Amino acid sequence: MRILKSAKRMVSTEHLPINDKVGDRYNKRARFMFLATVLSVVLLLDKLSLHIVGTQPHSLLYLVVAVFVFVYIGLVWAFDFNVKKSSLLVLIPQSASFVALQAMFIEVFFFRRNFRRLYELLLFVMLFSFIFASTYVAFLMTNIFNVEQYRDLPLRQVARTVSYAFTVLAAYYITYTLLLLGINVWWTVSILFLVYLFFNITHHYSKGRSLDTNADILVYMSMAQVLATFAMMIWGGRYELSAVVSAAVAFAVHGVLMHKEEDIFNKGVLIAYGVVIALGFALSVLIRVL
Repeated sequence: MRILKSAKRMVSTEHLPINDKVGDRYNKRARFMFLATVLSVVLLLDKLSLHIVGTQPHSLLYLVVAVFVFVYIGLVWAFDFNVKKSSLLVLIPQSASFVALQAMFIEVFFFRRNFRRLYELLLFVMLFSFIFASTYVAFLMTNIFNVEQYRDLPLRQVARTVSYAFTVLAAYYITYTLLLLGINVWWTVSILFLVYLFFNITHHYSKGRSLDTNADILVYMSMAQVLATFAMMIWGGRYELSAVVSAAVAFAVHGVLMHKEEDIFNKGVLIAYGVVIALGFALSVLIRVL
């Protein structure tokens, strides 16, 4: 609910673009909606067609690259090329990578293409409504970060909250997908570490922090996520629940850092986030035992 409220605030109060003309504001917003609609429709048609991406690693790689390139170029176009180097290297790749991982997750998790019941089709439509909404929110988030480089914005904290949520979701998407594919364990661990580190860095940067600040913590955080996932791989739990553990680690560590940065950190906060991680492990273990 908090994410949905944040999205509404971003939509309704996006009144501080680089160019103050009303027409330019709505033109940018229309481009975001156009990109999100095209992407959602293409993914929907792919799922309903005879074309099968399935769980073939090379096919999923093509899908991720295609979506990333489409979103990256699309955002640069939507911003009317008013972008700085940091946007090209960090902010836009963050959004494009999230959308690409989400598309990959949708491909491997929702694999059915033949709908024999009406409720199944309705669920599928709801799924792609979620894709449109999350993609559009990702674009709005990147827009705020991009405009913030030119002037201060009151919505920056909303965008950072969205970035926090997307960082956790990205950890879940990539973990579930790689565990499902069952590729070589060292390839899995290496890819997970790089993806975790990328999203941890981009989220950290989106908060206005230098990449040199807490760089060691970001590396350790990524290693902790990998170790948690590796432990679940050894345990052999269900992929859906094993991925929750990695997402819980990202949620907890970023939460602790956020509280420290705002000078509201205490032992209670640490215990609360520790419980979140413990619950993630416990849930996976209990389901595996039962």
